[in-house]
Formats: sequence, C-alpha cells, structure tokens
Amino acid sequence: AYPEAKMSYEQSIQTCLEQQSPDFLGMAYLALANLDRNAGNTDSSFTLSQKAISTYRIMNDTLGMIEAHFALSRDFDALGQTDSAYHHLK
Repeated sequence: AYPEAKMSYEQSIQTCLEQQSPDFLGMAYLALANLDRNAGNTDSSFTLSQKAISTYRIMNDTLGMIEAHFALSRDFDALGQTDSAYHHLK
C-alpha cells in the first residue's frame, strides 16, 4: 500500500503546483512527509516538512506553520537530533 499511497500524494503535490493551490500544497507535503516518516524514510520526510514550512510561510498561515514545525520536530527526533526537535516544538 505504501507505493500506491506515495504515488497518490506525489500526484496531489503535482496538481497543487499546476493549479497554484498553496493551501492544499502544504497539506500534501505534510501528508507525504508523514507517510515517509512512518515508512522510515526520514530524509525524505525532513525535506517535505521543510517544503511545507516554506509554503505556509509564504501564505502567512499560522496554523499550517505550527503543524509543519511539529512534523519537522518529529523528523529531527527520528534522526536523533533532540535539541533541534525541541527547537521546532517551541
């Protein structure tokens, strides 16, 4: 199921980019980040969480930024970088 889910999220990201829909783009980045993190692909999850932060920052979406920083803190935690994880939770 992972390959199919990953492909669906990647298609969602591509559609959001094509349709210039940043609100759903941030959500798609986070959904794929969570999927990758759960599959043990922390490097990919880390990159996607950062993309979500950038997307939400451009939109000035506070709630999206909170969720994206929370996702990034989970990535840092999975990488054993506790100090960085804590920083993104603050």
